[in-house]
Amino acid sequence: MGQNVYTTVRVSPRNVYVGQPSKYTVKVYTDTWFTQGTTFQPFTLNDAFVVPANNQVGTERINGQTYSFVEHNYWIYPYNAGELLLPQQKMVVHSPAPGQFKASPRTLMSKTAKLNVTANPPQIGADAWLVAQGLKRSASWSDPTNALKVGDVLERTITIDAYGTMASFMPELQWEKIDGVSTYPQSARISTETPERSSAIIAKQKQTVAYLFEEAGTYTIPAIAIGYWDVRQHRWIDRSLPALTIDVAPNDDISVLASHRDSLMQQVPQQADFQMADEQEIPWSDWGIWAVYVFSGIITLLLMLLMIRRLRAVWRKHKQTEGYVFRQLLRTQSEMQFYKRLYQWLSCVSDETSINELVKMKASPHLQDQFKHHYSRILGQHSNRQQRNEFLISLRKELGMGMTTKGLSLNP
Repeated sequence: MGQNVYTTVRVSPRNVYVGQPSKYTVKVYTDTWFTQGTTFQPFTLNDAFVVPANNQVGTERINGQTYSFVEHNYWIYPYNAGELLLPQQKMVVHSPAPGQFKASPRTLMSKTAKLNVTANPPQIGADAWLVAQGLKRSASWSDPTNALKVGDVLERTITIDAYGTMASFMPELQWEKIDGVSTYPQSARISTETPERSSAIIAKQKQTVAYLFEEAGTYTIPAIAIGYWDVRQHRWIDRSLPALTIDVAPNDDISVLASHRDSLMQQVPQQADFQMADEQEIPWSDWGIWAVYVFSGIITLLLMLLMIRRLRAVWRKHKQTEGYVFRQLLRTQSEMQFYKRLYQWLSCVSDETSINELVKMKASPHLQDQFKHHYSRILGQHSNRQQRNEFLISLRKELGMGMTTKGLSLNP
């Protein structure tokens, strides 16, 4: 009928660093018009985060002829260095032939594309590597730093906003050991935010560390290494926080030290590596008592290790059950953890590699129709957690899950 319908793909930029986003665009053209929305299959990659971007529709003048187009955009954040293959994408198009008003569904396949991903430069460690468009950081202290005594606790809170990256790529802050000072870092709070009426992505990180001063003297709180690779200037920008020198005076009330130490240890029970100040050696005059203590300690340690090993085995087995994985999936807040746990659950219940294929092969027609028409609110850019969980619960019921204990086979 002389109709011209075709697709194009575009990747920009084609060469990126690990963690640097690249915009992937799939576009469908027709020389007539679209009678209804074009259906794109869900797009996921094993070696990258895929974040849907703003889509567009419109017209474009090409070689003197006007074409209507539908454009789908994605931001791709690669995990690993190497060549990343962007596979073909299937689309279902409804576009009538010239002079016609009705259109039958027509399936198109886009071309494959490639993204070249480079590792961090050797002069910048992988643990500190971050790619961003810009970075803000600030630090605050809980109390003045010029009137400290032994037993005092000083908290330092660091806040970082990195623009154009995901929270999962934010490096952990490193806390150096300080002789005479115990360091108690709290768990970092990280999130990825997209401001309203904006396509920007902001990764946020906030962490507090408490310093307990155990001896009088002058101390230097080390600098905090923070930096990022600026994708616009193509260079590393150091945003480290400077070191701080503090004088700590003696304290006649030494009981404050033990009280604050116990309180801090209860606040951060998950931290197994907080750095305690070196304790004074205890003089032992009775070597017999020393030997009894050592022997008792060894026996207690062996019993504890045996108990811990058994508890870990029981816990690992429990974490491999379908029920546990599904409950964790429903509780997930962040986008990164949701897709990770979704693939874990898929590996428990089916051999299918995507939720789309699982619904297509095993769900009822009603559930398939619900997934198709409400995809954006279930898994898409505007996903609603309550509606997403209700859909997953219905899918699980149809699959007859609940008592499966098959071991996980994690999707990368």
